[in-house]
Amino acid sequence: MQRGKGGVRRWSPAAGVLSAASYRDIVDTLELPILVIEGDGTIRYAGGSLERDIGWVPEEVVGRNVIEFTPADQVERAIESLGELVQHDELGIGVPTMFAVIRPDGGLTWSAVGAVPLLDGPVEGIALCLLPWDAQLHFDESMSALLAGSPLETVFAHLAMSISVSLEAAGAVIHHGLVDGRFAASTGVGVPAACLEVGEGPWHLAAATGEPLYVASRDLPEAAARAAIEAGILGCWAIPLPDHSELAPAALSVWRWSEMSPVRAHEFVLTRSITYVQLALVRSAEHRALEYLADHDHLTGVANRALFGRTVEDALRDQGPSVTLLYCDLDEFKQINDERGHGAGDAVLRAAAERMSAVVDGRGVLARIGGDEFTVLVRDDITGATELARELLAAMARPFVLDSEEVEVGLSVGVAAAEADSTVDSLLTRADVALYRAKRQGGGRMAVA
Repeated sequence: MQRGKGGVRRWSPAAGVLSAASYRDIVDTLELPILVIEGDGTIRYAGGSLERDIGWVPEEVVGRNVIEFTPADQVERAIESLGELVQHDELGIGVPTMFAVIRPDGGLTWSAVGAVPLLDGPVEGIALCLLPWDAQLHFDESMSALLAGSPLETVFAHLAMSISVSLEAAGAVIHHGLVDGRFAASTGVGVPAACLEVGEGPWHLAAATGEPLYVASRDLPEAAARAAIEAGILGCWAIPLPDHSELAPAALSVWRWSEMSPVRAHEFVLTRSITYVQLALVRSAEHRALEYLADHDHLTGVANRALFGRTVEDALRDQGPSVTLLYCDLDEFKQINDERGHGAGDAVLRAAAERMSAVVDGRGVLARIGGDEFTVLVRDDITGATELARELLAAMARPFVLDSEEVEVGLSVGVAAAEADSTVDSLLTRADVALYRAKRQGGGRMAVA
């Protein structure tokens, strides 16, 4: 073969001394599916790894049209691509096109299809080289899900599929969320559930020691071993993720049809795979941190005005009148700020939020909505809410220690129960009016709207 006019690959007997049978042997042992088709799409030759990668025996496809193996939603594009190849002989394998190919079981295998027109000599037609693309497809979907902020389980489901296909494995699982020596989540594909329902799988030990483990299925705990062997899975590779200062230990398990340990080619894919697993974990942790910062007060850590407003809105929609709001204001905060400075004021705000959170815990939602003003959503009637308000007053009546000195702060509370037509703003306004009535009466007390 040599490149002729217009970039077309043309047959040249002088290019080598191999026989036609030798060329066919070479093609048939390639690690890629190969087809030769006529201009109308009829398949004249099939070989390479067609059966292994796509499931079709070559004799089953020869004489049929490639359109028969193309999903309906891709047929028009396939026909257009064939037409371009026939009309423009300068188009070659340099720009592959992604197509799904229908397998014998009706499933789809994605391939990057490169085409080489063969127009002269004993071989005439279009040679199609199908590079398996399933691994890249699932990898792309995992990255898209990650960037879109999808749940980590969605990201890992695609990533595990990509890893499994890349390693020609039975399945792959990502283990993460280590709690008390056990992983809280194991997300993956191709593995019977019973294989993962073990307290001390090799992935736990790999994560604890930082060393990979290559285990035969028969050496797994009894129930896991039985399920794996029944599924034809004979080996498991447990690979720990590298230590990361901001992440809990995690591990990748790859489930194999054989007991063999990884070779060099596997090690490259495994290294690349655990890098992307760690990237997903870091990105997810950063996303959660940003979400938390967007919804919480940076000084005290309690909910901010935006999150509190959404929470009250949801409560009014779901519970209606069975919602009460407390509007709280520190009594002596301005004096502390003026006399001791803003650093002392910040310390008081943090301590006050901590003390109020301990009272509210499990009974409502505490938020700082500005300055020394706090609000509490109570999913209860006025009786339960006023009881909580009294507990807050008692807690805040105790002095705070500031620079080894006790200081009195105190609290005033306005209470407003939701009505049938209450909105977030109207409920806040009524509670605010009640609060200032309590302040005018000397503070350190509660007033009900």
